[in-house]
Amino acid sequence: LEEYREKIEGFLSRMGMPLAEDHEEELGLIDIVSRSMDTMQGRIARFRLATNTPDLLIEVPRNACRIFDFHRAADLIELGRRQARAALEEFANGR
Repeated sequence: LEEYREKIEGFLSRMGMPLAEDHEEELGLIDIVSRSMDTMQGRIARFRLATNTPDLLIEVPRNACRIFDFHRAADLIELGRRQARAALEEFANGR
């Protein structure tokens, strides 16, 4: 497992998403796989956005939740609403 972790950490580092060295808890296999998938999806999204530039982009921070945070759905929906309101306000003001 340690060998795979080192390879994944190297990959994430090359993608500009290094793992923080000061974790309070050790990352498990699910965390590592989840971060790897996030990295891959982020790259795909950047390529798609580069070819099809949207008029408005609403972004929610990646670290807003983890893979099993279903119990936080209401908080995350509200976060999405706040981000959408802020993005729409900036768009309306021509920024």
